[in-house]
Amino acid sequence: PSAAVDAALADAQARRRSIRGDLDRIVLTAMAHEPARRYASVEALASDLQRWLQGRAIAARGDRAWYRFGKFVRRNRVAVAVAASAFAVLLAATIYSLHEAQLARRQAARADAVRDFVVGVFEQTDPDARQGKPITASELLDMGARRLANEPASRPFRTEMQGLVGHLYWLVGNYSKAQMLMNDANAHPDARTPLDVRARNLLYLAQSEGEKELFEAARNHARQAEKLALGAGSAGTPIASAARRVYANAL
Repeated sequence: PSAAVDAALADAQARRRSIRGDLDRIVLTAMAHEPARRYASVEALASDLQRWLQGRAIAARGDRAWYRFGKFVRRNRVAVAVAASAFAVLLAATIYSLHEAQLARRQAARADAVRDFVVGVFEQTDPDARQGKPITASELLDMGARRLANEPASRPFRTEMQGLVGHLYWLVGNYSKAQMLMNDANAHPDARTPLDVRARNLLYLAQSEGEKELFEAARNHARQAEKLALGAGSAGTPIASAARRVYANAL
């Protein structure tokens, strides 16, 4: 029936849309050549027409779940829209919670790695061998650097620890060792290392290069640090600001 609508009518398209689908099926079922395929009674035909008027699933279309669901959605547009919105909010909240939990686990693992590294460095000091002499910061850093050199490249957070020890060397004025560790940390970044940590390592390197008057290298690494920091969200904001200062000083 929908295909038989006169195309010359002004509302032909609207008529086709209103007939297409269920009403097509009702009329074709009532007119079927084989009696077994027609409605069993006038009441069955009337029932399907009534259901069509009410926006419900008609018997002539069978009992397919997807079809019945579509009819339900059309009858309850507002309720379904509200339910879908609520589901979307719950889904977003769940995803956010899982993301935050993952970040918390990662930060806890990083904290454990730093603690284990520091404890391991201090465990290397032998009070008897030193005969009561105090250990200096440089000696502790040298122990830490040797410990890092013996760590496998696949060790989680090794890149971060290299950057940290390199920065500590920079703070005590040993720029050559600082640059060596920072170069290695930035030359072999761990894919698991967060963007803010990679940005901080590049910032440390740029600072060290600035102190040694390697200004072009300092500018390049400061720019790279800023780019990574901006991609790290709020955690990278102070790093990006520091990187811009290093870049300005290098200029």
